[in-house]
This record gives sequence, C-alpha cells and structure tokens, in this order.
Amino acid sequence: MKRYSYLFLAALALNSCQNDDNNTIYNDFGGMYKITSMQSENPLDLNNDGIQSFDLYEEIAAPVYSSKNTSDQEAIPFYHFDEWSNYAEVRPAFHDQSDYPLLLLKLPLQEISNEGSDTPFLTFYGHDLSDYEYTLTDNSRVDLKLVTPSAVRLGVVERLERMDKDNFVVSMTARFFDFSTRKWIYTPITVTYKRVTDSSSL
Repeated sequence: MKRYSYLFLAALALNSCQNDDNNTIYNDFGGMYKITSMQSENPLDLNNDGIQSFDLYEEIAAPVYSSKNTSDQEAIPFYHFDEWSNYAEVRPAFHDQSDYPLLLLKLPLQEISNEGSDTPFLTFYGHDLSDYEYTLTDNSRVDLKLVTPSAVRLGVVERLERMDKDNFVVSMTARFFDFSTRKWIYTPITVTYKRVTDSSSL
C-alpha cells in the first residue's frame, strides 16, 4: 500500500512541475525600441511655430523657434528620435545584463526656462526617468509596476499593449508645455515603439 502511495505522490509532483512549465511565459520582449509615433488627444505647439498639432512626434522632431516670430529667426533642431541614446530599453536587452525585467521608455521631456527672458523657451529635451518592472501575461497586455514614483515628471503609464513581437503601444496622460497658450497642459497620449535590435543578436 505504501508503494502505491509513494507512486501517487511522485506522479502528483511530476504533474505539478509540468504545470509550472506550461505556465512559464518565454520573455521575447527584451531589446531596444525606437518611438515611431506620438499622438495627443489635444493639439499642442511644442516647437513654438504658432501651430498646434495632434502629432507630437512631428512637433518634437521639428526644429524649435525661440519665439513665435518665425520669419526672422533660424529654427534649431533639438531632438532626434533615430539617435541610439533616445531608444527605449527593455531589459534584459543584452546578454551581459542580469535577468531583471526592467523597462526604460526614454520619453522626451521638455526642459523649459524663462531665465533672462520675458517669454518661456525650450532649453533642451531630456528623458522622463520613470522606469517600470514589467510582467508578461498570456495575452498582449504587459503589466507594469512603477519602480520610483518620485522620479515621475512626464506622467505615469496607464497601459502597455504589445501589437506583435516587435511593436508595442503605450497609453498615458502626459504633461507638456504648449507654446501657443504658454501653459503646461495634461493630455492623453499614445506612443508607438518599434524594435531596433534584440538580445539574441548581441
């Protein structure tokens, strides 16, 4: 009788291990991604040319004017989405990184000043420093946990959805300075990312 009990317990343990293996989700998310689209629900003027747009990608990529009088000044490019330093990183993105699921979105963040001037002006674009632990699910949604809430400046990501293996979309409410109104505006935005490399190729 004891022999059958041992066999039953062994079979139960083996079945439990197999179920754990079946529930394991392979992490194919890691890699570097670039922003290919940024859309806002509200039109904004981010490059100070006096024209508001829903297309924040074009607003940020466009050269920036120091004032709304665009006819007698040269616009200066501030941000390039195709630069490696502006790519999002989904860790582990490289073979030498620890197996820790961390997401750095590298969203462009305006640095605005009015020092020495009567009107606000853009000094440079930095990056929002919010980072997230991520958990892959058995559907297209990725669960996120904000690592350092005190680092939030642009806004908190509300949803991340994978479109396929190499593309994902972020939904959030973000804070931007609108040069048309000279006010900080909170607006829902949708940001699309495309993979540029992954850990398997490095």
